Amino acid sequence: MVELRKDVEFTGPVITGFTATGFKSGDQRFEKGLLISPEQVIGWAARVSRR
Repeated sequence: MVELRKDVEFTGPVITGFTATGFKSGDQRFEKGLLISPEQVIGWAARVSRR
């Protein structure tokens, strides 16, 4: 997993890392998709269309 570090403090959720199939925000891991706004971050299990 790749982790990002910063020197600037932000308010709201920040993506702090990437896994093979998902994202990390703070101490939470989201193994599929991610919905992020200035107030919150929630997991999202989007269906993937394979052709």
